[in-house]
Amino acid sequence: MFDPSKVRKERTEWRDLELSKRHREWGFHCPAVDIDFLMVEYYYGKPVALIDYKRFTGSKDNAHPRSYEAISILADNSNIPFFVVYYYDDP
Repeated sequence: MFDPSKVRKERTEWRDLELSKRHREWGFHCPAVDIDFLMVEYYYGKPVALIDYKRFTGSKDNAHPRSYEAISILADNSNIPFFVVYYYDDP
């Protein structure tokens, strides 16, 4: 049975809130990944890497192995590498 308390609530409300709410109504068994800043690097129109840039906030607890697994499968099926890069706002 679906437990709505298991679906994470929108925290910042700066994304498309209506889309976020609708997806959460679909429930726990319809997961999706909210990618912070995904870039497809390419050379002459051919993708050469997927990179998920994440602002470092003091920990890497915002890493979700299942979402990384999904993105990794996309990269593997495209025969390109996938990287997660943490950056500081003010180094």
